[in-house]
Amino acid sequence: MNLDLMRLIDKQFLETPFYGVRQMTWHLRNEDHLVNEKRIRRLMRLMGLDLPRDFSSTCD
Repeated sequence: MNLDLMRLIDKQFLETPFYGVRQMTWHLRNEDHLVNEKRIRRLMRLMGLDLPRDFSSTCD
């Protein structure tokens, strides 16, 4: 099950690399997969797909 989800996440991430956890969860739910944000976050982190966030410029 997780390997299938990881394959789907990888495929979608190649098409839309700006998708974060919430958008990826929304996308998979629209394809009738029963997933939640915690699971997608864990799998994306395991795959090394977590997006780096740089908020230093917003704190000036």
